[in-house]
Amino acid sequence: MNILIIGAGRFGKALARAFTSKGHSVVIVDKDENRIRGIEDEVAQAVILDSTDEDSLTQLALQEFDYVFLCISDISSSILTAQILLDSKVRRIYAKASGDVHAKILARLGVHKIIQPEKQSAESIAYNVMLGTEEFVELLRRKNFVVARVEVPPEFEGKTLSELELRKRFGIFVVAVDRN
Repeated sequence: MNILIIGAGRFGKALARAFTSKGHSVVIVDKDENRIRGIEDEVAQAVILDSTDEDSLTQLALQEFDYVFLCISDISSSILTAQILLDSKVRRIYAKASGDVHAKILARLGVHKIIQPEKQSAESIAYNVMLGTEEFVELLRRKNFVVARVEVPPEFEGKTLSELELRKRFGIFVVAVDRN
């Protein structure tokens, strides 16, 4: 996958490292040269760029990215950048929100997925502790398994699991189906 990460703070850099460690192509941008320094050797490309400048941001050929992660904590810069990305018809925008109001604004703009790392991490840890599943999650991680809920792509609709051949084509095992 081709990934664009806007914002080279702690979260943006952690995302960049996670994707590159799995072999994905990552371009990371930030307006602060100091934040770019140190990550440029770990990603496909590191760019010093102000993402609120529409002309500069659109020079990145935004349509070529499978996912764009907006990891800017400054609310006004985040909102301006999100609007530029949406106007550019970017396929999938995941945006980090620094709080509930920021998340609501991003959602109203039409951002595809809102991420609140601290809140989501805390909820996940609490949930795992309450259910006693932290050992199960660690076992899956050690054995290189992932359990995930995914949206069904339009081209899969109306087909049976055997017709899709998910295990053969993608190495995926379906463990449950949620029919709304």
